[in-house]
Amino acid sequence: MLKQGNHEFKVIKVKREQGKIVHYLEDAKNLVIGEVTAQINWNRRYRFMRYHTLLHGIAGHLYNKFGALSYK
Repeated sequence: MLKQGNHEFKVIKVKREQGKIVHYLEDAKNLVIGEVTAQINWNRRYRFMRYHTLLHGIAGHLYNKFGALSYK
């Protein structure tokens, strides 16, 4: 969520593009050039952090047991 004045903007996607972090908003019609405040949903973020760590553990196990590698 991004906030500017009394307006809140829902972030729907974040990407790195040409070395810069770009936030895509659901509706930016009231957004003006200037300072914004970012707010994260900590419970959601923490859950993703735990899943990410779990996936590393699973990938390590699959590699050790089967020699499996992921390809990008």
